Amino acid sequence: MPRPKTPEKCIRCALLSADTAKSTYDCWVASTCPSKRHCIKNHNKISQNRKKQRIEVVHQISVPQVIYGNLLIWRELRQDSPIHAISADIWDGDKR
Repeated sequence: MPRPKTPEKCIRCALLSADTAKSTYDCWVASTCPSKRHCIKNHNKISQNRKKQRIEVVHQISVPQVIYGNLLIWRELRQDSPIHAISADIWDGDKR
């Protein structure tokens, strides 16, 4: 669920000192405003720390043995040049 957008008034308030904010804005609530102001000021730092704490889960998946081929075509580096040579390699895992 997305976090609700922080009101512009709270962002402007967070940039002021606590005493100035109390006297400037009439909406000051002593129980919530100090922690809210701290979160607004340090949002980037808090987000970075949260990202560092996330645990990356690595899954081990067995990959089936694949047989593949390489087709090599030699020609000069011109658009209209004829093909000089062709070769192909068939690989089964690491065996040619």
